[in-house]
Amino acid sequence: MRCWNILFFVLSIVSTLSVQAQDRVSDEEVKQQGMLIDASREKLLGNYEKAAELYQSLIKLDRKNDVVWFELAQVQARQEAYEDAIRSAEKAIELNKANNWYALFLSEVYEYLERDREAASVYENLVKQNPENDDYYFKWAYYLVRAQAIDEAIKVYDKLEGRIGLNSELISRKHALYLGSGDYKKAEKELEKLIKAYPENTDYLHLLAAFYIQIGQAKRADQVFANILKINPNDAKAQLAVQGGKNQNNALQRLKPIFAREEINIDLKIQELLPYIQQAAEKKDPSTTQAALELSELLTTVHPNEAKAFAAHADLLYHNGAVESAQLNYERTLELDDTVYTVWEQLLYIYGAQKNYKLLAQKSEEAIDLFPNQVRLYFLNGTAQHYLGAYEEAIDILEEALLMSGGDAALQAEINKQLSLSRSQLK
Repeated sequence: MRCWNILFFVLSIVSTLSVQAQDRVSDEEVKQQGMLIDASREKLLGNYEKAAELYQSLIKLDRKNDVVWFELAQVQARQEAYEDAIRSAEKAIELNKANNWYALFLSEVYEYLERDREAASVYENLVKQNPENDDYYFKWAYYLVRAQAIDEAIKVYDKLEGRIGLNSELISRKHALYLGSGDYKKAEKELEKLIKAYPENTDYLHLLAAFYIQIGQAKRADQVFANILKINPNDAKAQLAVQGGKNQNNALQRLKPIFAREEINIDLKIQELLPYIQQAAEKKDPSTTQAALELSELLTTVHPNEAKAFAAHADLLYHNGAVESAQLNYERTLELDDTVYTVWEQLLYIYGAQKNYKLLAQKSEEAIDLFPNQVRLYFLNGTAQHYLGAYEEAIDILEEALLMSGGDAALQAEINKQLSLSRSQLK
């Protein structure tokens, strides 16, 4: 478990302090010190069975030594004797409630066993003992959420809010819980509390607008965006939402001044374009696609060093039938950023459609170096080798592709078909 190594080192330090220095010590104390050292050594070496025996022998000599109980709990957890580990950790906590490390370890065991309700109880007790520790409240609520005790988790957040006052993180978490449970009125009220406290903070207004969009109340979202623009007329996200949300034929044209602004984040612009790229792929409205093309071309001018600008423009060009122009833009995309697999695949299929097998072979090899687990790259490379007359190479790489294809029956059929063609050439 995550924190066991940390806890081991912390408790190793604590354990060295368990026998206080004295002018004279008894033979029994010397013996116990030796056993403790031996147990710790065995634990460090991974000899957990031997370490457990030594710790249990120490407990027989002193049943009130909380450190030894805790050390034993760690060893038992390492042995996967989790119920024993829980009992030993609980005994350590009973003997020394002030040592929070014991409780933290116990919560880790419960989490590993997915006993979230019990892990929550551990943090409930920690909060009682440490009411000033905010992290314990958050962890208490976290385990309650995992246990599907949503109402109780919200009460924990309310308790913390009562102590520290209005807090954006608490509001956000309660909002999410109300939203997830379908209580939209309370989810809305949480955001409104933030907006009332900080009326000039447009970030909170954006959260409210996003919430209205999520629950299908677009008109109310538009009102919020309008309020944002009253506070900050240059808010790009609100401008995009207001202009892009209108249904008139020239809606995309009104976005041009916003797309022309270099300081506006390109991700916001791409997000606005995505629905139109999807429409272009479905061939829904050629006139809309043409208007979106103008915007995507503007993107490449305003953001000449952004790969996503050229990728978006290439997608729209491809779906509009301008394949050669799309190819050039995909190639430019890869010059700027060669880490996006879908761009490689789209470009390779264009080479294949053009029967440019030399370039298909060359570029697919480059792509395989970057994405060695993508089976379609091997299929495309094998296809290229076949049409270049390198039949043996084609067979080798296509057989490799077949092994990698897993349960993709459609792809296996394509590979087998191409394999048959290459094998027939070698008779």
